[in-house]
Amino acid sequence: MKDFLVLVLALSVLTQAQGAMASSELDSEINSFQVELKPAKSFKKSKVFQRQEQAAKKLARKEKAINFNKPVAKNTIVASAKQPMKTDTRNLEKEYAATQADNTEFDAVNYSRSTPKFKTHQRDQLFQRVTALPVMALSIYDGKDDNLIAPKGYSNSFNYGISGQAAVDMNIFSSDSIFLETGVAFIQMGSDTGYNISNSFLNNTQQQNTIISDQLYTSYLGLTLNAKWLASGERSNSFYAKAGGTPLFLMGKNYASQNLGFLTEARFGTISTFDMALDLGIGYSYKIGNDLHLVLDVTAYQGLIPVTSNYSVYNAALTTGIGVGYTL
Repeated sequence: MKDFLVLVLALSVLTQAQGAMASSELDSEINSFQVELKPAKSFKKSKVFQRQEQAAKKLARKEKAINFNKPVAKNTIVASAKQPMKTDTRNLEKEYAATQADNTEFDAVNYSRSTPKFKTHQRDQLFQRVTALPVMALSIYDGKDDNLIAPKGYSNSFNYGISGQAAVDMNIFSSDSIFLETGVAFIQMGSDTGYNISNSFLNNTQQQNTIISDQLYTSYLGLTLNAKWLASGERSNSFYAKAGGTPLFLMGKNYASQNLGFLTEARFGTISTFDMALDLGIGYSYKIGNDLHLVLDVTAYQGLIPVTSNYSVYNAALTTGIGVGYTL
């Protein structure tokens, strides 16, 4: 029994010694691990390292700030790890071509077209479009004395003349559809005129009217100033309407008669050298190229100042023509 107790005591002492040794080894391992980590915890970035790190971050921000909405070049594929792009390049080419046609922007990452965005010069540029428009002018005198200057029953009291204008649309309203149209116009006006002579016969049952013809034609240089509205803007097929005023400056006149002696130019008195005409027009702009348009225009003019001093008559004209417009 005594020997058994001695053996148990010896085993207990041995076990405690081994446990103490293992604990000592574990503490040693932990201390060495902490020693190895200590330099990392106490590491301080040098100024050179900090500058390099800041430069790297700045460069990364610049690369990240690239405008991915910018239209990509044809046949270029942009990949995204977060949102992969579809692989059908034929559709990609069609979408890119569509952006060129309707002025939208294509996002290759999202594989979609964004909201249409106008080019800078569309809105910010002052001069938007120039137009050259040859027209045919149909004119007549109207007013209180129009029967005296062009008698009723006159076979052809209208005057036909070749005219034209050159105009530019100016963007002063910061609008995509409303512009100021200004330019110069050459307009031929006037009328075939005449004098009505009445003859009575002896039986008093018949009366004969004789019209002695003469003509007074005038030509003017006009400065157009109109507010112009285009339903679809300057760069698309568009209906338009315009209204405003046109100061007219007399450039020349032409008088002709049957030379019967009593009908002369003097019967009209003084011809006014200036007129102010109100104008109202409509038209259609048809796109035939990237910046080229075919323009159909119809405009009516009404003068406000009497043409002659002896008759209270005013210029009235209707012009129609086909011209060409170029979008800047």
